[in-house]
Formats: sequence, C-alpha cells, structure tokens
Amino acid sequence: MIRVVFEVAAQADVRAAMAHYSAVSTELATRFATDLDDAVGRIQQLPEAWPPAGAGLRRCLLRHFPYSVIYRTAFDPLRVLAVMHHRQSAGRWQGRL
Repeated sequence: MIRVVFEVAAQADVRAAMAHYSAVSTELATRFATDLDDAVGRIQQLPEAWPPAGAGLRRCLLRHFPYSVIYRTAFDPLRVLAVMHHRQSAGRWQGRL
C-alpha cells in the first residue's frame, strides 16, 4: 500500500479541526477522524483518481465534513500538504508549496 505522510502544517490543520469538533462533541470529533481516515484510504488506493489542485497536487474531499485533503503525488510517500476547510481561502495552503 502507498504510504501517506502528513506535513507539519497539515498535522496542525488536523489538530485544529479535531479541537473544534471536540469542543462541540466527542462523537463529532470521532466521526471527523473516521472520515479523514477514509479519505486517506481512498487516496492510498487510487492516488490519481482525485481532481488536480495545481501542478502535481490532488484534492480529495471528505465525504461527511466540509474539508479537503490536498496532497502531492510526485513523491513516495505521498505528502499531505493541507487538510483544508472549504470556507478557507486556497491561498492559505498554497504558501506551503
């Protein structure tokens, strides 16, 4: 199976989302984590299946939460650059390139 590594900034994105959802409900935070794990699994199975998000980048949407996983396909392991809420500006993660 293809390895996936979260960059430090993407890890911070996940921690922030988990903190937000944990403040609302432990169950909601667990559901977010499960949805994120599902997205990473789909990326591992078919990394080129998701729409391009720039040169060498792809964007996989979570199924139940308004977040996308932005990742780079040109490396082994695949590198997640951002876990971005859909209301955030794309410029927020593009500086991570």
